[in-house]
Amino acid sequence: MSLNLKYAKPRESVVFHVLWVLSLATSPQTHARDAIELTSLGSGVVEVSYVAISLVKEIYRQAGLEVHVTQLPAARSTIEVTEGRMDGEVARGVAYGAANPSLIRVEPPYIYLSTFAFSLKSTKVNFNAKDDLKKHSAGIVSGVTGDERLAKTLGFSEVETASSREGLFRMLAMGRFDVAIHDSSLGMSEINRLGLKDIVGEEIFREPIYIFLSPKNKDLAPVIGGIIKNLSDSGELGRLEGKFRKEFRAKAAAAVPLQ
Repeated sequence: MSLNLKYAKPRESVVFHVLWVLSLATSPQTHARDAIELTSLGSGVVEVSYVAISLVKEIYRQAGLEVHVTQLPAARSTIEVTEGRMDGEVARGVAYGAANPSLIRVEPPYIYLSTFAFSLKSTKVNFNAKDDLKKHSAGIVSGVTGDERLAKTLGFSEVETASSREGLFRMLAMGRFDVAIHDSSLGMSEINRLGLKDIVGEEIFREPIYIFLSPKNKDLAPVIGGIIKNLSDSGELGRLEGKFRKEFRAKAAAAVPLQ
């Protein structure tokens, strides 16, 4: 089960985006925008965060802007961006925007987060049949509201929580529940780290991820959105994502510092 979502079309013309970017070079306000301060919920030591941060830096670079990224806890990040001490957030979903309507969501999305249902190879689960899911229990990491919401929507008979990602997959391996719901990349990384061999995963949800901006930076939204759209339409966005994923894996394999 997955959701097929299309990019929204920005209203502004490409000409406007180009003129705005060119104006950065001569505007007296340029120095005030030399560095954009963004927050991230994840660090560059996990693949999904590394790729998202790298993409965002490249998107802003094409707007003539440098980006600094600071990792913060979720609640702190919201406060810092909402109150304007930080300029925006690297990666958040639609539900986050609905819960914080003062923040500016940059359209279109620039990456997708894939949520997997992980299970033991011996467990047969039909994710297209809700009656079958009612026969199975699920596990999630405590506090990950999106995964909790998804587990309830799918209709599992019981939902248990683990205090950490490591705990989630150790509990799955011990048979404490039938399915573990988690981000695909982070989940696979943890499974490999723990050396668990009998766990498989299947995508059950794909969520579009957006850059969010503080209200004070709302004028940047159409410009950054225009760059994302152009990169997407040309296929360059997908190429860059693939490049940064390979880069992350090469550095991880060589034990090169990722931050």
